[in-house]
Amino acid sequence: MIKTTNHFFIQHQLTNGGLLLQDITTLQNIAAECPFVYGKAVYVARTLVMKYDSAGTEYINQREIDNNNQRLYYEEEKDIIIGDDVMVYPNPNNGKMYIALKNTTESIITFVLYDVTGREIKAKNILMQSEIGEVDASELSNGLYFYSIKNGDYQIATGKIIIVK
Repeated sequence: MIKTTNHFFIQHQLTNGGLLLQDITTLQNIAAECPFVYGKAVYVARTLVMKYDSAGTEYINQREIDNNNQRLYYEEEKDIIIGDDVMVYPNPNNGKMYIALKNTTESIITFVLYDVTGREIKAKNILMQSEIGEVDASELSNGLYFYSIKNGDYQIATGKIIIVK
């Protein structure tokens, strides 16, 4: 999404502020998303679309409102999506691997392994009671796999892992 908004920003600058109607629609769709899920691309889209929005639409997603009806803001420095807070090790491994989450509270995460074609191979819900969780994928063949880790609706990490037995 950030590539899309960056593309529109550059196009906006090069054309002295002119965008096609379909580009504006794409930006409006991105602007309506939640910045806690899609990051700063949402704010970039909101900034770019303001010039073309004569109605003065306030783009806000329900996830941006707390229990006291106050607006929350995305803070990149504290965002768990940043990969430094998540580590999958050892890499390479024999099918047994560990997930380390910094500053975690008790929660359930979903760890999904994909083969090189993008097909889901294994999914496991892990109750993180401490900062370390374990995944046993020893039934898988040697090879390169991709993983994603989610906490509810939020993707917190993606990466590659190699299994060698």
